[in-house]
Amino acid sequence: MRNFLYATEFLEPTISSFTSEQALNFPATRVLDYMHPKRPHKTTVTSTLQDIVFDFGSSVDIDGVFVNRVNYPQVQFFADDTTAMTGVTPSASVFLYPFAGGNPTVPIDPRVNRRKCLFHFVGLTARYFRYRIPASQTTDDGQAAYSTGAILFTNNLILFAGGHQFPLSMGWPTPSQRTDFPDLGAEFILLGDARYELGFRGSFASTLQETDIQRMTKLSAGDAFLYAENLAPPEQGMLPAPTSDPSKVYLTRFTSDIRPSYLIPEVFDASLDLVEIL
Repeated sequence: MRNFLYATEFLEPTISSFTSEQALNFPATRVLDYMHPKRPHKTTVTSTLQDIVFDFGSSVDIDGVFVNRVNYPQVQFFADDTTAMTGVTPSASVFLYPFAGGNPTVPIDPRVNRRKCLFHFVGLTARYFRYRIPASQTTDDGQAAYSTGAILFTNNLILFAGGHQFPLSMGWPTPSQRTDFPDLGAEFILLGDARYELGFRGSFASTLQETDIQRMTKLSAGDAFLYAENLAPPEQGMLPAPTSDPSKVYLTRFTSDIRPSYLIPEVFDASLDLVEIL
C-alpha cells in the first residue's frame, strides 16, 4: 500500500455570513452537512462573487478543506481571526494544485465524473474562514446558480506511511478491478457499487503504521472517513512527493470494524470496509 492521507475527525463551524442562497430549498447551511452532499447549497446568481464565511468560535488549526460536488471550477480562500479577508493558498507540500486565472481550481475526478478536491494547508490557524466563488464562471450543469454539495474542515489530516509491504492476493478482485503496486500492496474501487475497500499487509518498519491501525480501530460503523489515495512512496523518510491529482479523495462511511490479524511477529493483515458518501 502506498502512502495516503486520511482524516477521522472534523471541525464543526457555524456560518456567520453568506452572499446569497436559494432559500428555503438550498440554504447555505447545507454545505455543513457533509454526510449528504447531494443536497447542495445554491446561490441566486452567478454574476457576482459569492462568499460563505465560517466561524469556528475561536482560533483553530485548519490543515484540510474538502470541497465536494461543486458545479464551478475556481475558488478563493481567506482566513484570519477577525474578518477572514487575509488570502491563503493551499500548500504544495503534498498535492500539486491546478490554477486558473490565479485561483485554485476544483478539478473533476474522471473516475466518478464530478468536481471535488482536498485542499491541504500547512500552518493555517484562524477563527474565520472565507470561501469565495469568483463571479461569472460557466457552470458544469448550465445552471445560473453556483451549487456546492459540501465543505468539510479538518485539523486531523494524517499521513499513513506506506512501504515495507508486499502484494495482497487471496480474496481480492481480478487485476482489472484493482491497481497493483508490486512491493507496496494493493487497493481497488468498485465504481458500480460506490464502494471503496483498502487492504494492508506488511511488516512494521516503525510504530507509525501500528499507531495508524490502532487509531482506525476506534472508528464505529457509520463514522465518516476522508481518504486521499496513492501518494508517492516515501524516500529516505521524507514526506511523499506531490501527486498531480488532488481530486482523488473520497469522503466515505466506515462500515465495519478493522480486525488486524498478526500472521507472524511484526507482520499483519488489516482491511477497511468503506462506502463513499454520495
